[in-house]
Amino acid sequence: GIGYLNQSGVLLQLGQLEDALVLAEKAQELQSKFYEAILNQGVALEKLQQYEAALKKYEEAAKINPDEHEIWFCAANVLFKLKQFDRAIQYYNKSLTLYGKQFEAWYYKGIVQQRLGKDVEALRSFEQAIKLKPNHSKVYYRSG
Repeated sequence: GIGYLNQSGVLLQLGQLEDALVLAEKAQELQSKFYEAILNQGVALEKLQQYEAALKKYEEAAKINPDEHEIWFCAANVLFKLKQFDRAIQYYNKSLTLYGKQFEAWYYKGIVQQRLGKDVEALRSFEQAIKLKPNHSKVYYRSG
């Protein structure tokens, strides 16, 4: 299982998404509760722009390991792409509760909050992002 998972991860990085998906599925077949394999499937599906399928994989992985912040972050990003902003904020919050030092989670949460017209909350999220990466110009532009 772990060999397939590692190969899947390499293929994801190389952009060979369909092959990465197949290997992640093989890893899960060998060990059904292998959340990392399910997570890799979600990543491949997301990169293939199959957002609903990716979300299902992320949520399946979260049922197995609800304490893995990366799962919630990935699911939140898909919800953002699906324009399900309220749920995206819930998932960013879950991810940040588990690991609060994620620049990207604070940044994207701020963008979602802006889209919902929650400018004060967005500013707070951007301030948290700035604390983590003080020289990141995109955050200053967004927090305006």
